[in-house]
Amino acid sequence: MFLVSILSFIFSSSICIQQLVANVVFFTGNLPVANVIFDLYFPLSSFSILVEPYFILFFNKGLRKELADLMTKKKYKKEAEVTVVSRMGY
Repeated sequence: MFLVSILSFIFSSSICIQQLVANVVFFTGNLPVANVIFDLYFPLSSFSILVEPYFILFFNKGLRKELADLMTKKKYKKEAEVTVVSRMGY
């Protein structure tokens, strides 16, 4: 969980620094360069929005195992069979 927090902080701080640099460049009068830097906001923010939630799956062994079990349905198939049998009254 510590690595997830650090990576989330790095992405958030890079977006903040990028916007700060763009504003400084804009107020110094270099509008074309500022526009290019402002346009970098979308790729940075979309990457962090799409990737950050999955960091927890990569760095947490228990969640990776649970996801693998869910994909293979080994564990859940057995639980479903027990539920069906118990509803039948056996």
